[in-house]
Amino acid sequence: MSPGRSLVGGALMTLGVLYLLDAVGVLDAGPVVSRWWPVLLVALGVVQAASERRVSVVSGVLVVGGGLLLTVSTGLLGERAWGVAWPIVVTLAGAWLLTGWGRAHRAPGDDPRFARLSFINSVRLASRATALRRVVLTAVFGKLRLDLTGARLHPAGARISAASVFGHIDVIVPEGWAVEVRGVPIAGAWDDTVSRRGVGPHSPRLRVHVLAVIGGVEVKHKPRWG
Repeated sequence: MSPGRSLVGGALMTLGVLYLLDAVGVLDAGPVVSRWWPVLLVALGVVQAASERRVSVVSGVLVVGGGLLLTVSTGLLGERAWGVAWPIVVTLAGAWLLTGWGRAHRAPGDDPRFARLSFINSVRLASRATALRRVVLTAVFGKLRLDLTGARLHPAGARISAASVFGHIDVIVPEGWAVEVRGVPIAGAWDDTVSRRGVGPHSPRLRVHVLAVIGGVEVKHKPRWG
């Protein structure tokens, strides 16, 4: 399972357990969530760094900003800390957008296996793999676009795990591939507009597994006019 998918699933499970304990009178879930929610930002930063195998501006801002918010929400810096913390967080967010929004991130090149995460930014990728096997894509409040028109699949086929939470993922595939899309929409949707014309038993096979939580995933061909 992808790190991003595990993180989203873990967050939903934790939230569900907290409010279940609240319902049976064990604890008050509201204060717990309001105090510890920045942990999710820190975790997203760690996942971002792990998926790209490097510390980028995005992952750094998530970890530093989330850590700063955590010290404020837990009261470690005192009651007046928020007056100092929020300008720093806004400054970090601005630096993040200026350096990361809409730019092509580290290209997977010919890697047969890779993972990428988009969080409140736009990520564009293009693979040139000669034997693509496994791809993990996660978009949280962001947009991620993967172009596979220059890639070739492993003889045994390839698999993409695409998790979109309040975001959108586009997977661009060439004509002639046998594409199978399956998904779990939770107030979200996925769309498969891939042509099956000319696809046979020996065509390259790609399986796409989708998790769409108030988000969307689209598997399609590159527009002929684009």
